[in-house]
Amino acid sequence: MNTRVWMLLSLAWWSSATALETVQVCVMAPLSGPQSPSGRSVWRGVQVALEERRSELNRVGLSVRLCNFDDQGDPATGAANARRLLAQRTIAVIGPLSSGAALVVAPILRSANVAMLTPTATAVSLTGQGWRHVFRWAPRDDVIGVAGALYLANEVKARRVLIVDADGGSATAEAAERTLRSRAVVVRRASVGTILSESFDAVYVAGDLNVAAQVKRTLQERGSKATILLDWLNDADLFNTSFGSSLVGTLFMSWEVPPSENARLRALMSKLGNVPSKGKALVGYEAANAMIFALRDARRLNPQGTLTPEEVRSALAKVRLTTLLNENVSFDARGDRASISMYVRRLEANGQAPVVFSLPAPTTPSP
Repeated sequence: MNTRVWMLLSLAWWSSATALETVQVCVMAPLSGPQSPSGRSVWRGVQVALEERRSELNRVGLSVRLCNFDDQGDPATGAANARRLLAQRTIAVIGPLSSGAALVVAPILRSANVAMLTPTATAVSLTGQGWRHVFRWAPRDDVIGVAGALYLANEVKARRVLIVDADGGSATAEAAERTLRSRAVVVRRASVGTILSESFDAVYVAGDLNVAAQVKRTLQERGSKATILLDWLNDADLFNTSFGSSLVGTLFMSWEVPPSENARLRALMSKLGNVPSKGKALVGYEAANAMIFALRDARRLNPQGTLTPEEVRSALAKVRLTTLLNENVSFDARGDRASISMYVRRLEANGQAPVVFSLPAPTTPSP
């Protein structure tokens, strides 16, 4: 074989061996509208995760094209976007962020078996319907409620708790009440406008910041020093711009990565830049890494053929990774995290929300 032929054959082999398959992964999030601070922050977190892992994916023969669809937190817009991304042969989805959008999008993606990993949707029913393609990074509402109740019963030592369920039927409030009663805690319920005058050790609030502010104002007028615990808080690092000092001292449940002197976190925050919500950016980053690991693992199992949505879904179901805070992550048969730490955080006058207590969330209850 002459030198020219040998070189041409070698070049052809090298080109074939290093050819990358391009797959599309889409983020569905509110990039405009009232919920856009969360959506834009998650989007930035996903971008940074892919930037860090791009060469690793290239080494296994994958090139990921990242796209985003703005659902504005609206289920109807989310449904339209889901159909569009399927038409573009998207292989996996990160999002949607809201439970309402996620519950509408999931059946549409199911038709093509496209894996969907929501960073923040907490509705119990999302992973209670036997959908094998749905996964979530956040805990379920009932898990959040149980964790909050355990904190009030075991750490605050509350013996009398008032539950304020702003909209009625909150899954967090229902789970909190069941857990408190199982520990012989006296529980009463009231609406925001009819808070009972009797004395309580703690008030569990299922609602938003506005509801919590009303509860705190009422308790202050009555001279009550009861602990106020908000079931969970979205975008904790934004509260100060909207509510000033009216909620200082209020506690809330969170699963977002808390402030830390962890060197790895400091370096990552520098990469993320000036995002509206650091907590949501970190959640997006962590969820994206889970999806990236699934893509990598799926390609390793199928190094030559075209990657399919089912292969990615199957790999995500089996993925194992370690978070920024050294938590081991895997998903159970429903698509929920097998374990997840919860944090009790306190709102402070400077807009910060330090952790006052951490606890592992209980095992996800059966649907």
